Amino acid sequence: MRRFLSGILYLLIGLPITFSGLLALSLRPWAFDKTFYSRAIDDERLWTALRSPTALKGAPDKVEIGGFTFSGPALYSALQRHLPEAALKSFATDAVDSLISVSDEGKPAAALDLRPLKSTLTRDSAAIAADYFADLPKGDRRGVLTDFRTQPPGTSSASLAKQGSEAFASVIATIPDSVNPKIQSGSIILGDPHRVSPKASLDRLATTGLAASAALLLGLGFLGGGGIGRSLARTGKFLIIPSALVLAAGIALSIPGAPIVLSIAAKAQATSDLGFLQAIGGWLSSWLGVAARSFFIVGLSGISIGALLASVRRILEPREY
Repeated sequence: MRRFLSGILYLLIGLPITFSGLLALSLRPWAFDKTFYSRAIDDERLWTALRSPTALKGAPDKVEIGGFTFSGPALYSALQRHLPEAALKSFATDAVDSLISVSDEGKPAAALDLRPLKSTLTRDSAAIAADYFADLPKGDRRGVLTDFRTQPPGTSSASLAKQGSEAFASVIATIPDSVNPKIQSGSIILGDPHRVSPKASLDRLATTGLAASAALLLGLGFLGGGGIGRSLARTGKFLIIPSALVLAAGIALSIPGAPIVLSIAAKAQATSDLGFLQAIGGWLSSWLGVAARSFFIVGLSGISIGALLASVRRILEPREY
């Protein structure tokens, strides 16, 4: 009866708490590390992937921006040729820094500067328009932008190109100089003593949570009875299961192509092709692999400790032959 009760309590309490603690310990080294994300953003493999033809797969037939209707494939292709890499890197890095500062330090979310991105696109608007028209199917040089539908068939290519450049410039002009993320400090870093930040919660779960889990598993092991050897062996087996789950998560994250992440994204974007995600699959896999190392370390360590405890019974209670 004691063994049965120990098993039930383990499944209901011990297993989920221990798994949560091990998972928090695996996330702790990188989840709120700005350097981890900045290195991933600066990785040249990402920007090479964004320029690959695969990234254009799934582009919608039409894209409506600022009152204009563009040909999706032609627009994506033109923008890809003039990808504002430096401006996008700066924006992405600032966005990550702002988010982590809010969740870690309780600072208000800083305004994200869009002026470098806006300036680069404005400078290249004429070239983007020229490439856009060059990528359109033959015979489709008129009626692609909403304002062009009134143009007579004899309108010259130069006139269309000029109007196209002006149209792109007007669309780019609608981009604000900055954007304030709608992340209120109080919604993440809570303002009273009973509220804590996500990072503080993660740290707390990884430290006090694991300590509580260790005491809980040990108590459940002895609750099952059978002497010190059997109790410690039972505790070790209790630790092996959640450790194996964490190790399995690490293995899943490190599989080339990141199929799990792509599958989740596919469900989130059920109406669109995953060409973009497929293009960055190699980059995504490499950085998920970096994150997966902590899962490997935590999972293997837990399994090793559990196996060691499970073998104590043989030492304390040797078989008689």
